[in-house]
Amino acid sequence: SIADREGADLTLTKGFGLTTVSVQLSHIRGGSTSGSVSPSARESSAVVQLNTAFSQRVTFQLAGNVTTNTGDADTVHQLPKTDNRAWGANASLAETLGALSLSQALTYQNVTNSVMPDADMTTKGGTLTAGGQIVQTFGLFGTAAFTRTEGSATVGRNDQTLLSIQPNWTIPALGLSLQPQVAFNKGESSLT
Repeated sequence: SIADREGADLTLTKGFGLTTVSVQLSHIRGGSTSGSVSPSARESSAVVQLNTAFSQRVTFQLAGNVTTNTGDADTVHQLPKTDNRAWGANASLAETLGALSLSQALTYQNVTNSVMPDADMTTKGGTLTAGGQIVQTFGLFGTAAFTRTEGSATVGRNDQTLLSIQPNWTIPALGLSLQPQVAFNKGESSLT
């Protein structure tokens, strides 16, 4: 976080029929006000997002982001200077087929650190979800997700897998609703 800070944000949104495009810009500067004892630090970020509908039942979202952080060394707390950049993108598609809802999402994020290159890393992931009311009193929802983080020998490669299923029973005569969940979560690391 940036102490003793001042900043500005700007959001622009424009619609084109069924499509909406938005741009969010942000800049924060700290340690530069009169009498400040905090080291100088700056953070700038930008997010561009597109939302559109291919039909009443299919929607699509695409977004990209970039953030830069720079700062002087903190001699009081013996912290090094900062100089890193993060950028990435994500895309998602959602469909409605009768009572069934489906969605797919992909993400990518890259972090580079000029001061500590060993902290550089890349994260990739994908998620699938599906669910809906099969009959009036019974619904079923499921999620499958996978994330991989890779970096230097210090960071290694880390994989995370998640599978979950959640049925939903309603018993009107008893005024009762049951929502059990079964989940499987597995993590693997090249460092262990």
